[in-house]
Amino acid sequence: MSKVCAVVVREFATYFRSPIPYAILTIYLVLAGVFFYLGIATQGDASLRALVPTLSVVLLVLTPAITMRLLSEERKSGTLEVLLTDPLTEWQLVLGKFFGSLAFFALLTSVCLVFGLVYEIYGDPDWAPLLWACAGLLLHGSAMVGIGLFTSSLSSNQVVCYLTAFVILLGLFLIDDVTALAGGTIAEVGSSIGLQRHYESFQKGVVDSRDLVYFLSTTLLFLFLTVRVVESRRWR
Repeated sequence: MSKVCAVVVREFATYFRSPIPYAILTIYLVLAGVFFYLGIATQGDASLRALVPTLSVVLLVLTPAITMRLLSEERKSGTLEVLLTDPLTEWQLVLGKFFGSLAFFALLTSVCLVFGLVYEIYGDPDWAPLLWACAGLLLHGSAMVGIGLFTSSLSSNQVVCYLTAFVILLGLFLIDDVTALAGGTIAEVGSSIGLQRHYESFQKGVVDSRDLVYFLSTTLLFLFLTVRVVESRRWR
């Protein structure tokens, strides 16, 4: 566990040694502020119902940028093999990278709570739906980070990793709407694997065990696939 924690701390600290994460933070905060203002101007209430779902779309674009360097940079610099002889197991490395990236993702999503505090000053916000929506957004993010980590293990080219992760996430984001046009069994399958479909209940302040299972199983699946890719690198 101490080795995993060491990797987590190292990865989280790395985000503040490069200009790209600062650019991601700036873009996210600017867009969040714009949508926050528009929500007040158009809805005139303190529900934040429109903000959190909109931010999930923004994070669909930004998450691949957060994760693209996690393993691809290690492969490019040749330090991946060194890390695995630390001794550090594949699972310890992958989990450390994952939680370090997820911590940065959580930092981004925490802006929703800041806006909630602003509403607290000038109004009477309903905190329960907001907190559940933020929890759902973090689960949503764990699946996206898991996918991004997996794609970062496939290539040493960060642009390729970004595009691969974005295509997968966009496909999971749109599959529910696309398959709904076909109807029947295809629509049911699309609904069961679509990212947004499983996030909708959290937006309403409702916790469905099926959604929890979906996000956790998706995260674990891609972490397992990442470990398998890293293992294959060890024996080349």
